[in-house]
Amino acid sequence: MSAFGLLWPRVILFGDSITQRSFDQGGWGAAIANRLVRKCDVLNRGFSGYNSKWALNILPKILTQPANQGTIAAVTVCFGANDSALKDVNPVQHIPLTEYAENLKCIIEYLKSIGVCEEKVILITPPPLDESAWEKECIAKDSILNRYNSVTNQYAEACVKVATECGTDVLDLWNLMQMENRARVCPWKGPHVLPISNCSRRRQ
Repeated sequence: MSAFGLLWPRVILFGDSITQRSFDQGGWGAAIANRLVRKCDVLNRGFSGYNSKWALNILPKILTQPANQGTIAAVTVCFGANDSALKDVNPVQHIPLTEYAENLKCIIEYLKSIGVCEEKVILITPPPLDESAWEKECIAKDSILNRYNSVTNQYAEACVKVATECGTDVLDLWNLMQMENRARVCPWKGPHVLPISNCSRRRQ
């Protein structure tokens, strides 16, 4: 069979800037792609600044009915970091907690409607917020701190709950990183830091 006749299963990484930048040097998306080389095509569908509402709106435009159910091996869904922005300071990105949970459920339902069963969906919670580092970023942009780690935790818990209710897998970054040795955490420019060791989990 020629190379043009091969159709690799796809792993879709769908999320905000945490996903968009996952192919940066040392990023978790790049690590997954390297691990699955010659097994799956890992596609980055990260949208910096997006919340779950905007994600739900754009999803049908970037992921349509697959040719067959075996085409997609897994879809990761990573939103919540922007949803958890404080309403009074950042009303544009903020999404209420209950609406965030409902949006995740709708994303899962849409994926199921195009043949991606819940067993192939992996929800990823927002990671913990480094408030000190993020406040410096905000000040540099003539703004004030617009997120709290305690609030981010509420969205992480909601994400885990949705996964439990809908029967998907979940990667609880918020709690994993609280336990993670900080020396093993790889920082990036943004409100969060990502542990490569935890983010590199994948479905075989």
